[in-house]
Amino acid sequence: MNRSDRAPAYFIDTNVFVYSIGGDESFRIPCQQIIVAAADESIRAATSTEVLQEIVHRYKAIRRDHLGIDLARQVMRAFRIVLPVHPEAVSAMLDLVERHPQLSARDALHIAVARWAGIETIVTADRHFQDIPGVAAMHPLELAAQLSAEAP
Repeated sequence: MNRSDRAPAYFIDTNVFVYSIGGDESFRIPCQQIIVAAADESIRAATSTEVLQEIVHRYKAIRRDHLGIDLARQVMRAFRIVLPVHPEAVSAMLDLVERHPQLSARDALHIAVARWAGIETIVTADRHFQDIPGVAAMHPLELAAQLSAEAP
């Protein structure tokens, strides 16, 4: 992957997409705002094939398959950049899990894919990303507030 200054600025975690279609309105609207900003390229953002799999997995687990499939398709349409899970990222994920046993394999893979793509900031509501050195975690409410402040 070309790690130029045109690399995406943000990696969008699964929970941003999940919150965008359900739950508390205080999360839903800001998460929708982030997705719209990524879709219209107001922000340089990416997600990954693993995030798409995680979306579908989450909704299959609660027997709402159609919601997961629909959401994953919407994400694929909205995001110009959906990163693959490259073997180098898998290797880095294994190292992360080994060094940080509190980190789930999925979250370690998100970090590894983001780093592989040259992305420094992960937009997530998960607090444990902040415990990993070298990971800049941004809460979706913080990014949404910045987007609102920058809006004309």
